[in-house]
Amino acid sequence: MITTRQYTNLPGITPDYHLVRKFLMELGYSEFIYARWDWMITHRYLDHSGLASIKLWEDDGHLVGLATYDTRLGTAYCLTKTEYQYLKKEMLLYAQNHLNDQSTFHIVIPDDDRAF
Repeated sequence: MITTRQYTNLPGITPDYHLVRKFLMELGYSEFIYARWDWMITHRYLDHSGLASIKLWEDDGHLVGLATYDTRLGTAYCLTKTEYQYLKKEMLLYAQNHLNDQSTFHIVIPDDDRAF
């Protein structure tokens, strides 16, 4: 059963940080890789007010989807494991409503993700 929850509102290296990092490492190369996550989450210009807007999709305790931003709200990334791509519409709607900066919204979608 798929469940969702918000990322912790605490900055820095947290249990949620490790969960997301592991997920991104399992995905391999994508538009948002684990090294970018490491950089973002520890960057001094990170907009901490948006951390709790990051959303996690889990299946039986395993992270299968992530809607996040990169240091500042306004540009979103929606990532899933291959077998959970059907979640992307829900993730896009969530990102549009919660990962915008009140004036603009962009989403990064790979060129080869035709369904998204």
